[in-house]
Amino acid sequence: MAKVNRSAVTRTFSHALTVTGIAIRTGVHTGEVCGNHIGGPAVHIGARVVAAAGSGEIPVSSTVQRAVLPQGAQNSPFGTGT
Repeated sequence: MAKVNRSAVTRTFSHALTVTGIAIRTGVHTGEVCGNHIGGPAVHIGARVVAAAGSGEIPVSSTVQRAVLPQGAQNSPFGTGT
């Protein structure tokens, strides 16, 4: 996993939650779900990515990193796995 540098939107959102005293954990993964229900490998990987997050952190899976970061973009290593 990688922790992507926060954008202005993410910083603003995080600041708003901090001011209100709400702490959240979130993560980002992308993939296909199986059939008409929410399940399958993508959902399980997404759950692991979220579980790796601490308060105020937004880890992303390597799948997301490859899909959205420009080649050669800098990011912070964040554990191992997905």
